Amino acid sequence: MKKRNLHICQVSNFVVILFYSFCGNLLFSQKVALNHKVQKIINDFAKDTVLHSASISIAVIDVEHNKFIGQFDPNRSLIPASSQKVLSTAALLDKAGSDFKYKTNFYLQGMKSVGDSSFIGKIIVEGVADPSFCSYAQEGAMGAQELMLILRDKLLQMGIRKIKGNVVVNSNYIKDIPENPEWLWYDLGNYYGAGCFGLNVYENVTWVSIKEERKSGLICDIVKVVPNILYPYFCSEVVSSVTKSDEDIFVLGSSQDNNYTLHGSIQCCGSDTLTLKAAIPNPPLTFQRILTMKLKELGIEFLPIEKSNAASTKYLLYTYESVPLRQLADRALSKSVNLYCESFVHTFGDKVNQSTDRKEALQSLERYWIDKGLDKSMVLEDGSGLSPKNLLSSAQLAKALVSISKNPAIPNFWELLPESTIEGSLAGILALNKSIKGKLRLKSGSMERVRSYSGYVMEKDKPKYAISLIINHYDCSGSEIKNKIAKFFSKIAEQ
Repeated sequence: MKKRNLHICQVSNFVVILFYSFCGNLLFSQKVALNHKVQKIINDFAKDTVLHSASISIAVIDVEHNKFIGQFDPNRSLIPASSQKVLSTAALLDKAGSDFKYKTNFYLQGMKSVGDSSFIGKIIVEGVADPSFCSYAQEGAMGAQELMLILRDKLLQMGIRKIKGNVVVNSNYIKDIPENPEWLWYDLGNYYGAGCFGLNVYENVTWVSIKEERKSGLICDIVKVVPNILYPYFCSEVVSSVTKSDEDIFVLGSSQDNNYTLHGSIQCCGSDTLTLKAAIPNPPLTFQRILTMKLKELGIEFLPIEKSNAASTKYLLYTYESVPLRQLADRALSKSVNLYCESFVHTFGDKVNQSTDRKEALQSLERYWIDKGLDKSMVLEDGSGLSPKNLLSSAQLAKALVSISKNPAIPNFWELLPESTIEGSLAGILALNKSIKGKLRLKSGSMERVRSYSGYVMEKDKPKYAISLIINHYDCSGSEIKNKIAKFFSKIAEQ
């Protein structure tokens, strides 16, 4: 009886081992098959005749096992455009923490007059490169009007109704030229090419409206600028035309110029107005003038500067705090705001080297990612991807995304990336495939003849694959390349 039981146990164990061996081989076979499927999708995309002149780099990595499951020239260095924002944003989240807030301090420096409501001295604003300061668009950011009311009330609480002095904005937190020298001149005057200052305001964006002319060949005048105090900085060379132009109206100028010029043409001959966004020429000076003007409107009188022999005292009047960094990161990535990521680079340098110098900060950013396992071939000329001199490979971006997903200091980073079936340039096409809803979280990037997408293929609200695709110098229309990329990601998301 005992022998029989032993024999049965031996047979049972053999069956169990055989069963698990079969399952293991089946899983392995499925894994290999999956690799083959992903690789075939990549190969079919890369050999498309439309892309015969393009440089392509694709990398797909299994996040859990940190293994490549598909690739095409993954180490090829190409222009990544805004996909690069992933690197600057994640690095600052890691170093500063998701709860980090920019704090812009307002001081009174001088002395209170005895016997009246005057303050002899100045209001000092200490900028810290907060990209969301008084932003119209950042959710949760305090607007300029609310800030002015708070400052007015603080002054009244101190018994101050008159300031014998002025407003001074200290923008020395960043000493670099605001616009990156590696950016194209064509970009600098436009809203997306606005430089990063020690004090930014309204995301350094102004709105300029021009009016159509009723005859062809006439200059279309500027009729409105918001904020209005910037009106003198802008002039129009936009010409009316009987034909519709295929080119957008653009702005030439930089913070080193006295004037910004609008160029291009618009179709006549009606009475409509066209509004475009441009860079604010000098955000610190703009805010200084707005603060002085608004406080006057709210009942705080400014009188000529009066010197005093008494000892000057510095009072903290108010601290303007940004929303937490994670919320700023969400806007930076979901709306691809260049200013935010340029500010992130300077702040990263301050956290790592106690210096906001752009070049030093970018070198530190490169070292950060090399320490995370990326190879040394990367070239980072900015934090936003606007420079055409930036160089990254799909392997570097995919590896960075794997590293981010495993970093406990940056939990659920994937939530900050656009859900590509709902928002972004591919949404209209990807939304047609109902089976991939919620499966793609991708940061896009584009400039002339450049398209890139980097992010995650999701499974049950968890990154399954880290994926990066970069294409440079393609020879087809923008709509055609968009359609082909959308179909590629749709097929990958189905695996």
